[in-house]
Amino acid sequence: MSHPVPAALLAEWTKLRSVRSDLATLVAIALLMITGTLLVVAGIDLPTCPNTCRNHPTPTALPTTAAPDGTLALVGVHFAQLAVIVLAVAVMAGEFQPRLLRLTFAMRPGRLGVFGAKAAVVAGAVAVSAAVGVPLAVFAGRMLLEHRTGVPATGPSVRAIAGTVAYLALIGLLSLGVAAAARSGPVASGVVVAALYGPYLLTLLVPLPAGTLHAIQDASPMTAGLAVQAAAAGSGTAPIGPWAGLAVLGAYTCGCLLLGAALLHRRDA
Repeated sequence: MSHPVPAALLAEWTKLRSVRSDLATLVAIALLMITGTLLVVAGIDLPTCPNTCRNHPTPTALPTTAAPDGTLALVGVHFAQLAVIVLAVAVMAGEFQPRLLRLTFAMRPGRLGVFGAKAAVVAGAVAVSAAVGVPLAVFAGRMLLEHRTGVPATGPSVRAIAGTVAYLALIGLLSLGVAAAARSGPVASGVVVAALYGPYLLTLLVPLPAGTLHAIQDASPMTAGLAVQAAAAGSGTAPIGPWAGLAVLGAYTCGCLLLGAALLHRRDA
């Protein structure tokens, strides 16, 4: 007799890979990471190096032009996370229309096991797609930065690259939990997008005291989570440290997963 956990994982993976739109969204995560980075780097105003110093053998030829910040090569995460939300919400919310979850539970009675399998499949699939897209975005972004400025670009750290992959996987799990609680794809997507971008837009549009601004940045899932990309602690999207920021997003994710699991367990399928 097969073990129920691997069987549930296999069943959920089979569901995901058999839906063309889900597979397309997985590919879109990597593509949006790359194209989003290139679009931003191509459109942003950057200092340029005179042609005479482009191929100069010594760094003394660059007295007035600093090396461009390589963390710009990770900016595509803002685009890629939208595809992650779409994928995770579709995987969970699709079960409620038209009540496919009843069939799932009839075949696999353990509701929490099914939910855990969905979470594992979503996190794994997103992580694999991100593990492809993030390094390619870094490579392409750095090449474009160097082409535009004429100065070798500093590369994002291994922590920033790995942290971006982890960030996208956490966003997928957070979205899955919200979708399990909301039971509606549009509602779940709207809630997640508002939770991520709402506080960020608030800090951009409303003048706030520095203390309040920093408190919002440190407590918001997106700005805190993306602090993991910062070259130095406090230099990113929030004053919080890189790993502490990712832990804030992790806390939101755990809360959403627990809420989604509890409601899925208690309510009628």
